[in-house]
Amino acid sequence: MSTTGFSLMFGYFAWSLHGTEQALLARPTVPGRMLAISVELGVGKSRDYWSVKPRYAYEIKGRSYVGEDLSNSPPREYRLWNPQPSPELTRYLARYPVGATVPVHYDPRIPGRSVLEVNTGAALGFTLASAVLGLCAVLLFSWSRRDGSHAP
Repeated sequence: MSTTGFSLMFGYFAWSLHGTEQALLARPTVPGRMLAISVELGVGKSRDYWSVKPRYAYEIKGRSYVGEDLSNSPPREYRLWNPQPSPELTRYLARYPVGATVPVHYDPRIPGRSVLEVNTGAALGFTLASAVLGLCAVLLFSWSRRDGSHAP
């Protein structure tokens, strides 16, 4: 059944994303300093979008780094639906004012890779999709057995 296959695929993606999110949460943090932050218009493959562009400095074992990633799942708003950045995006400017000390999550294997925030909600969508598809697979199987359309 294709529904079962899709359910298993979504379940695998959810499990994989959850593991990635947990690894990000386990990363060490160091204090950093906000150098700049803005909400800018970016260009994607199919649409233009608004996104938050931070720039922050941090130091690990005496070596200085500059990070430019807000999150492992940065918020974006498509310009087609939002001609101007929403208040939700502009709140990041107040949350991370220039000069403020901020916690920086960095990869100990590659210290130049860093984020300010770790979003742990990405796996939820795949988990819900796999649960719905799994339920559909069970219901379809039960319905086909009851209807007699499935040969024993």
